[in-house]
Amino acid sequence: MMNMITKNMIAVIFLSLVFTVNAQERNLQNLKKLTFGGDNAEAYFSPNSQSLSMQVTYDKMGLICDQIYMLDWAKSNITSNDLKLISTGKGRTTCSYFMPDGKHILYASTHEAADACPPTPKPRKDGKYLWAIYSDFDIYVADLNGNIIKKLTNSPGYDAEATVSPDGKKIVFTSMRSGDLELWTMDIDGNNLKQITFGLGYDGGAFFSHDSKKLVFRASRPNTEFKVNEYKELLKENLVMPVEMELYTCNVDGSNLKQVTHLGKANWAPYFTPNDDRIIFSSNHHSTKGYDFQLYTVDTNGNNIHQITFESNFNAFAMFSPDGKKIAFSSNRQQEKPRETNVFIADWIDEDIIEIANKEALKKHIYYLASDKLQGRLTGSKGEKLAAKYIQQHFKKLHLNPLIDNNFNQKFSYHYNPNPHDSTNATSKEITGNNVVAFLNNNAQKTILIGAHYDHLGFNEHNNSTNPNATGQIHNGADDNASGVATVLELASMFATNKIKENVNIVFACFSGEEDGLMGSKELANYLSANKIRVDVMINLDMVGRLDSLKALIVGGIGTSPNFGNIIEKN
Repeated sequence: MMNMITKNMIAVIFLSLVFTVNAQERNLQNLKKLTFGGDNAEAYFSPNSQSLSMQVTYDKMGLICDQIYMLDWAKSNITSNDLKLISTGKGRTTCSYFMPDGKHILYASTHEAADACPPTPKPRKDGKYLWAIYSDFDIYVADLNGNIIKKLTNSPGYDAEATVSPDGKKIVFTSMRSGDLELWTMDIDGNNLKQITFGLGYDGGAFFSHDSKKLVFRASRPNTEFKVNEYKELLKENLVMPVEMELYTCNVDGSNLKQVTHLGKANWAPYFTPNDDRIIFSSNHHSTKGYDFQLYTVDTNGNNIHQITFESNFNAFAMFSPDGKKIAFSSNRQQEKPRETNVFIADWIDEDIIEIANKEALKKHIYYLASDKLQGRLTGSKGEKLAAKYIQQHFKKLHLNPLIDNNFNQKFSYHYNPNPHDSTNATSKEITGNNVVAFLNNNAQKTILIGAHYDHLGFNEHNNSTNPNATGQIHNGADDNASGVATVLELASMFATNKIKENVNIVFACFSGEEDGLMGSKELANYLSANKIRVDVMINLDMVGRLDSLKALIVGGIGTSPNFGNIIEKN
């Protein structure tokens, strides 16, 4: 953190930091750790939401290869002894899922081929990560005592990653039986096999929507000659390289196939949220170091990506309980040994879509404010007045209230002298600017002011430009400070229309006259003081988004309150 800020830094503190105890993972409450060592993953709920099936590898339990266990997660004081073995204890297993009656569990296993654990892929010289697609995997159904009741697949090659539709009629799974890793469906008894995807690449990890009508899955789609050849050569060795995957949806019969994400890197482990309008998934698309997987949600049309987890460098396999109240996922958090992965459960607090920053709205604000039409928004100019009108219309649309004398505009005047050598001010001229100020009254005791200046340099009439010979050129000011104003407007939209009534009042202020010496902000400060309107905190948004190559966020001015440092570190 830095205690000083210049025009080339970002002055950003998101308002949510002030309001919430844990602003980052606010979708997760009452987090509970369910396993305590080893590698525990793919925990999926029973139909009554009371139990989880999962795969476990843990040398202290004598498990050197994934086996399927069941856990009553609601039991108090859970230990590893509460895990109940469902699979045979032989070979390798993967991808368990409860059957509709809650009395049987579906999973894939290699135990019929050999008792021993099949070998993992040898490390590549280039260090790229590989998954093994074991050809001996077949899909079985066992009762809760571990007795295999039925074998559902019996063809050469990989058959695994099976899940069950909520209506109990269908199973979807990944199979190599066509020569490529494609999605197939079958009836709950194993009959009526049908291939539903056909694109070259690894299609897997499919789950049904809650109405059983759609599927979501992750797929690799090699799109160059090199990548196609690499994929095919690895597949001959029963290997895949899962470093480039995107999310797709389709109807249960395979129709209406649609790519949802276009993020790059690995986007996988998708699952529909309880209302089927969003998808939760794991992704490292944001990461600069590769192995940093966080949970995200995204609309089914690919918009409104929202980060859910922030803690640890691995979070994946998120699944909601059938009643929609709980979420289970695997994570490296709270580990006792490096790379240890445990299963966690939490109450799911559904997100308010309004509180996800609207990318298109932000772009709209910036493109208008920084357009040539506004001619650089010099204080007192026609462009400044157009900008003020635009901001005021946005506040009105949100049904916010004026703060000053029933008027969103606060006029102010000051003298500007174009001749710095004129000590008599004979050449000075009066300039009239406008602040635009709105008020969200939550009848709270404390008030926060969120502000940004909206004026800029115009045609450099006041000689404030750092560019030589810049007079006569439009200074559009997209970063300085259409970006900050766009952020104020988007925050105003969030807090004026969300489902929560915050425990503070909020003043949204867009200042003019900043480039000539903080003229507008001084005017508002004087008004607040004269009218005994107390503002507890001001958050200033200036040049939002000017990031360096490390994508570092710089928050300036934290020395202005003894509390800011702790608030920022916590969030």
